Amino acid sequence: MTMNIRFLPLALPLLLAACVEYAEVKTPPQSVSFTESRAQAAVRGYSETTFRSFRSTEKGRKDNQELVGVRCSLTGTGFKAAFVTPAIVKMPAYQGAADPIAVTCRTDKDRTDKTVKPINMTLLRMNQSSTTSGGILGVALTAAAKGIAKAARDPLKDEFNYPTDIHLVLGVED
Repeated sequence: MTMNIRFLPLALPLLLAACVEYAEVKTPPQSVSFTESRAQAAVRGYSETTFRSFRSTEKGRKDNQELVGVRCSLTGTGFKAAFVTPAIVKMPAYQGAADPIAVTCRTDKDRTDKTVKPINMTLLRMNQSSTTSGGILGVALTAAAKGIAKAARDPLKDEFNYPTDIHLVLGVED
């Protein structure tokens, strides 16, 4: 059996990720607290995001050892939360648009600040839909159908969630 070399860049991150042992989240999912009533009124649901922290030992390199007990806070437009990693936070899901969040984590020695953009779940679902057969013609027809669907949708009804997993790296920055 021979391995096609072009798939190696895809397989390598999966193999490396398999080596990471994540710590158990021992606290129940936390909720954000709202600082503005209009932000709370605009929520269309909640999704759970797992926050994990790691130490960077050298520029551009993340340890595979997860840090436990790192204090973090996040702020978004009209809401905030404080937690200790690893943690699950119930993040608000919005319709029409959502702003990025700012996450800060600190230890006695290190600190990291990360801006996390929301994901347009409506567009993501449209982009992930694909044809299972039909060759080149099927691909062309699927692309055309996606283009029509994107043009016909009402962007004010798009659903925005935050990523399900956020990794925060403390120590040497890139």
